Amino acid sequence: MLTYSDIEEFDIRKKKLEYRYIGLLDLVSGADEVYWDASCDTSLKNHISEEFLTAMELYHGYRFQLESTKSLLDELEPVQLSDEDKELYGTFFDTVTSLAVYNEPGEISWLGTPGTWRAVIERIKYPLSYKTSAELHKDLIIWNEIIEEGKMFPGGKSVPEGIFYSLSCAYTEVTGEKLSSLLTKPQRKAAMALMTEKELKYLEVAQKHDEKLSSKIRQEQNREEELFYQQITDDEIEKRFAGHEDVIKSIKDLRNQLERLGNPTSEQMHLVQRVMKKSAHKMFDSLGIPRGDASDWRVCFDSEGVKTASKLLLEKGVEMYNRRHFQEDCVNALYLALSSNGIGSWLDKERFYAVHDNMREAISNSNKTIEEIKYGNKR
Repeated sequence: MLTYSDIEEFDIRKKKLEYRYIGLLDLVSGADEVYWDASCDTSLKNHISEEFLTAMELYHGYRFQLESTKSLLDELEPVQLSDEDKELYGTFFDTVTSLAVYNEPGEISWLGTPGTWRAVIERIKYPLSYKTSAELHKDLIIWNEIIEEGKMFPGGKSVPEGIFYSLSCAYTEVTGEKLSSLLTKPQRKAAMALMTEKELKYLEVAQKHDEKLSSKIRQEQNREEELFYQQITDDEIEKRFAGHEDVIKSIKDLRNQLERLGNPTSEQMHLVQRVMKKSAHKMFDSLGIPRGDASDWRVCFDSEGVKTASKLLLEKGVEMYNRRHFQEDCVNALYLALSSNGIGSWLDKERFYAVHDNMREAISNSNKTIEEIKYGNKR
């Protein structure tokens, strides 16, 4: 009879095998190659950006041919991108490669080493649930203006998704302003139409800079957080942070401190929040994943350039992500661009088949071993 322990073991082993498989793909694709290091040389990054657009046009032509009645033996011709799409795709790729030089701490845990093509691919592939730009703009306003600026939390998950969270962080790092400041009046109006009454109320308080009312709201929320930490059980803590004993210990210690405090002040709760955030970062760092340096964003983006790029992506980014095959085509275009420059191995027959044949042999040997174990156990 299956148990939760069986399911957990299955899940772990499946992830281990997928990790090895992805490692082979990355080996062929050149995804672990570095394009950004301590020298801050932008030449390779810029060169691949140019190659990316060429590969994107070719790949569009290939996909068009696959989906048409035209013979695959006919001469492959690129499908010319419109000037608007060239600007959009070029801006998107330049922005993503610039964002990927740093793994910002916070709402998303990027797993790729910053400054590698794997980090770029990870950001391209990150899923967005938005169907309209207004949904993104709503999350951005709540995140930038209510949560970050107002220090109030209206509930629900209103964090900009994927690259837009990173772009929000980078935009503030480079310009000192919030990304939501770029939204036009019509964009803000459409976004606010999607907000709940509570979110609109908090936004009004934040915009009026009503410190007395916002302080009252924060006190109420501190009380809610206090109750959460006091009521969370040992089992819940251990399940959430399994494998990270230092984090489990720190959360239990915090819970015990709150129990002793009784009714903590907002300053005490703020201290608790800071320690919790530090614990979360410690857990992330314990995985051995480097972050890079936020100052590299200031090298990759200039103040005016990031404003122009951000305006375009805020306007057309969601629609672009919702295009059929967009993420798949972007990743494949990048693979082709890397391979055409000798970084990846897809187009190098000798290098590709060296990996392919070793993989085939590994599968054959694994099959033999499994057969020996299976029949050996029956004797």
